[in-house]
Amino acid sequence: MADNTTRRIVQVFIADPNENVPLGKSVLYTGEQKLTDLNDTELFFEVPSLQDLIKSHNETRKVTVDMEASKRAGKDIFLDPVKIRDLRMVVVTVASF
Repeated sequence: MADNTTRRIVQVFIADPNENVPLGKSVLYTGEQKLTDLNDTELFFEVPSLQDLIKSHNETRKVTVDMEASKRAGKDIFLDPVKIRDLRMVVVTVASF
């Protein structure tokens, strides 16, 4: 059997790593476990309505205080909208064949 396996069971997660975002709202997407032969990059294109997820998450961010910036400014400073490049996307391989 070849060392490079292409079939695997994976689960995709997308999270906002900003420490100011409440823990319960930091995960934008948790995919179902699925059997695939796609690579990690291709799997991200399989995430449904990513733009809608980001838009919804930005509603949370615009009312979330940036603690460090607020201390420096002496007033409440809220988080900027998140961009896709700011998110942490992880593919967990549950099993490979």
